[in-house]
Amino acid sequence: MRAMVVLLALAILPAAAGDTATLVGTVCGPGGEPLPGAEVGLFPTMEAEEEITPDSDERPWLFADEPLHRAETDFEGRYTIEGIAPGSYDVICRHDHYDGAHVPGLDLAAGEERSLDFRLLPFAEVEKPNLYLYPKETTEVTVTLDFPAGGGLTESDPPYGDGWRVVVEPDGTIAGGYGHLFYEARVPADWRFERGWVVQQWQLAEFFGENLAAHGFNERETADFIEHWLPRLDDEAFYVIYPQYSRDIEPLIALAVEPEPDAILRLCYVISVVDSVERYIPEPQIPSFHRSGFTVCEWGVALVEDSEAVR
Repeated sequence: MRAMVVLLALAILPAAAGDTATLVGTVCGPGGEPLPGAEVGLFPTMEAEEEITPDSDERPWLFADEPLHRAETDFEGRYTIEGIAPGSYDVICRHDHYDGAHVPGLDLAAGEERSLDFRLLPFAEVEKPNLYLYPKETTEVTVTLDFPAGGGLTESDPPYGDGWRVVVEPDGTIAGGYGHLFYEARVPADWRFERGWVVQQWQLAEFFGENLAAHGFNERETADFIEHWLPRLDDEAFYVIYPQYSRDIEPLIALAVEPEPDAILRLCYVISVVDSVERYIPEPQIPSFHRSGFTVCEWGVALVEDSEAVR
């Protein structure tokens, strides 16, 4: 199941004595490792018309005011909140380096002890996605991005505002002197690591030249990638490169273009930097892509620790 947050358990334990409730549980990372220092807070339940779900790209509940009750997890990822007045609460779990979790409308009764566990995904920086637009004729194009699993834009050029509205020539030139649209984003690191390529540093230029062309990128798009990324990837002997395609990217960064393109190519290389590779990683099969009519092409990169890829 691919999701920003996995709710592991919501079970009622034997009732405790007294007029207040107790909430206990654990917070762990994507591999089940405990997350010390995570905050679990109880807030007044939002009104129905104000309710924010984890599918919102803004999700202001992550930045809510001080909770009515709170606790931090210990070194084993465990927390306990005691003395909770009976009632309905929104439970928010937050951590500085992970995407948050929101459980709305949790009802707690007097004398009840309840267990609520969370599994959080780390954030990932998706760096320098370039969007190339090739309409069949000079066209005003609207491009919007959405973040169904959370996160959002951190940079854009030209400025994104509430979406890009640009005039584009058939050769991809964008009014204002741009050759492409550029953005960066922060999203939950919900990537696929089943298949990838292991490449030595000295082979990267040749690899990216051949690999991007095999995916369907043209010479200009490929040259832009190599010019920007090759100097960034020069500090390790080996790199493991996991391709993410439209089916993987859309749940994290949804792309909408008007008028509707005839062909869309989206590729994000998730790259793990390693000193050596002693495990077998099956190579991906590159999907076929053919440019036709109004074509949109996008490449980007997310750098991850090898521990995030090996779970």
